[in-house]
Amino acid sequence: MSDPAAQPAYAAWLGNRAILLAVPLDGTGADVEASLALPDGETPLEAAAMPYGHNGSGGLLVVGRVPAGAHGAGQAVQVTVRAGGEALSARAPELAFGAEGLRALVRNELGALDPEERGRMVAFVLSATADGLRGRHR
Repeated sequence: MSDPAAQPAYAAWLGNRAILLAVPLDGTGADVEASLALPDGETPLEAAAMPYGHNGSGGLLVVGRVPAGAHGAGQAVQVTVRAGGEALSARAPELAFGAEGLRALVRNELGALDPEERGRMVAFVLSATADGLRGRHR
């Protein structure tokens, strides 16, 4: 993969406690750690990751879950992802109607994937956030 520092990382809130990141880091996703930088310190996220892309483009798609009761969920924050001995940070805008950050992430990082891989990425995001979605629409 090319130099990760030269490629942008994207972050967008999926809801009050789940954040989606696309980072140009190598790896299988098994060794991923993520955290939010907040005024009162770093908050570790429960992270799940899956590699995407090929031929030098792509990286890791990461879903980070903010621990219950942690401050900062849904706010504009700096998020750091560590994998394979490298770390990258991205700014996540405040969660808002219209999800401009999420649309940009999907358009820039997932739009060029073939339909089968894009389907795997959507299934990954849904499975990684399923616990937060259960029971909300009863």
